[in-house]
Amino acid sequence: MDHINAKIRAMRARLITTEQYQILCRSQSTEHFLAQLRTYPAYTHGRISMSEETERIRLFLTGSGVASCVALGGRMGSAASRWSRFIALEKDYMQAWSWTKTLPNGSNRQALTYIKGTEIDLHNLFWIYRLKQYYPEAEVYPHLVPVCYRLNKETLRQMAESPGVAEFIVHLRHTYYSHVFDSFENPEYAITLAMKSVFSKMARRYPRSIAGVIGYVFDKRVEVRNLTAAMEGIQYRLGPEEVFKCLYV
Repeated sequence: MDHINAKIRAMRARLITTEQYQILCRSQSTEHFLAQLRTYPAYTHGRISMSEETERIRLFLTGSGVASCVALGGRMGSAASRWSRFIALEKDYMQAWSWTKTLPNGSNRQALTYIKGTEIDLHNLFWIYRLKQYYPEAEVYPHLVPVCYRLNKETLRQMAESPGVAEFIVHLRHTYYSHVFDSFENPEYAITLAMKSVFSKMARRYPRSIAGVIGYVFDKRVEVRNLTAAMEGIQYRLGPEEVFKCLYV
């Protein structure tokens, strides 16, 4: 594990920095964007995707039973697409949650329980909010993962059955996750920052666990998401500041 963590530290050093994102956002065209991106260490071969090392780690995690980190945001889409996406998410979360229970007591179990438990709680809060906000007539419970980590079951029930967003937020303010959602201007961004904090905290607390590996994969996926958002913004001729605001930095 020490060798893997050393490799992760080296790979982290090649993640795109805030300053490098700002330079990319000033690109005049997608061609200019790609040319600049290829000057960065992780993209010197012109591959705008997860690096080979990251892909090997992803396969390692999948083979070990650790579900991949799935973005909680994105467009809601049609009812059919929302449902199919949720089914995939629920299967992913439940497999990971069940797998953590089979681990022997130790740093990996402690770290993964905290990570996946928090992720599931945030997933449930996100879906309750989005359904209350945009689909008030939709059934809430079928969209929730049947796991409570730091959320009280009764409080979760009250939030799920609240008549609207305002009442949901009142209940949310009495939970452990109140600090995550200072506002709901961009809940996906709030959740991303919260999970980055969780991964960082677990990697520091359990330095010889798998937390650092999973945290890197999460950060790399956020990077790929940011690059996609930046390219789209440049393609639609948004200004540098507008493009930068689309990034999760």
